[in-house]
Amino acid sequence: MGESGFTWVVDPIDGTSPFLNGMPNWCVSIAVLHGGRPVIGLIDAPLLEEHYAGAAGCGAFLNDVRLAIDPARTLRDMPIGFGANHHAAPEVVGAFIASLHAEGGMFLRLGSGALMIAYVAAGRLAGYFEPYMHAWDCLAGYCLVSESGGWYLPSPTVPVSPGAATSSPWRPAHARISCACRAWRWRSEVEPSDEKASEEIE
Repeated sequence: MGESGFTWVVDPIDGTSPFLNGMPNWCVSIAVLHGGRPVIGLIDAPLLEEHYAGAAGCGAFLNDVRLAIDPARTLRDMPIGFGANHHAAPEVVGAFIASLHAEGGMFLRLGSGALMIAYVAAGRLAGYFEPYMHAWDCLAGYCLVSESGGWYLPSPTVPVSPGAATSSPWRPAHARISCACRAWRWRSEVEPSDEKASEEIE
């Protein structure tokens, strides 16, 4: 970081399993933080020929097309991205899937959390949830989602922000944060400005 106040957070390959098994759904993720907030986000999926770029106050783009999330879409009419690894207890994973299905939602898993957060910014997913996530997997996507009109839950390095990444007006009532959400419980008809989303943050 030096004395500039800027920190680079780089994941050279997010989606290692798809990459090693010859699938195209992996990406390079680069974020730049200033004051603990992601101010630049770049996610490049070379085999899909998709380049996502965003900067604070400048918007987010996919291959030079500006992204804008439709706030009317919810998890009942769009799938939500989901990821889990060995850090997440099976009970936590199962409880989330059960609660999502109980709310009428569907989930999609690609094997790359960074790419699925980019899909939220692109309006392809209503949101993304992962019980345990590293900073290099999510911070670039946080910038993209915020600049496309969505919002994300805080992490240890990211303050509460308007705008786990989501385009949906649905949000968790309580959250415990690692980098994305560590626990997620759905509640309907809560606006993104509701202060309860910042309760119980570790």
